[in-house]
Amino acid sequence: MLAFYLTLLAPDDQEKRQDFETFYRKYRDVMYQAAFQVLNDRVTAEDAVHDAFLSILDHIHKIDLFGQGRSYGLAVVLARNKAVDIIRRSKPSVSLEGMEGMEEGALVVDADLETEIPCNLLDTLPDCYSSVLKLRVFGFTPTEIAELQDINILTVYKRIARGKKMILEKIRKERL
Repeated sequence: MLAFYLTLLAPDDQEKRQDFETFYRKYRDVMYQAAFQVLNDRVTAEDAVHDAFLSILDHIHKIDLFGQGRSYGLAVVLARNKAVDIIRRSKPSVSLEGMEGMEEGALVVDADLETEIPCNLLDTLPDCYSSVLKLRVFGFTPTEIAELQDINILTVYKRIARGKKMILEKIRKERL
């Protein structure tokens, strides 16, 4: 499978090809385990991992492959999210009424997520919020997060806003 992914990268960019190969060899099993925990099906978990690697290929230029455990976190989050996407696709879709007319700038997202947030605090949030916030902390833009997770950009903004609100509530409770 690695050979397939490498064919999708530019043949003249040996550095990206090497980085991706290292990432693939190091995290493919971890990604499979994360997807299998969600899906509990071997074949479907492999599909989720495949989708995750395709997303990584689309954003290989942005991924810090060797930075402070971020690669591990990114691998697990993407595999888990792709597994959830597979489950979501198998269920009937629900429309979000009233969201059609909203523009991208309608929801305000400030830059305070660039500061350090303890990982254990992010891990206490529901997965749909923690995964978006983790990707935001990794430096991905909301548009890139929407592409990586295959969700609407407005959903990304809403999850960031709700996740930040949950974090602030948790911090306030801890201070009391």
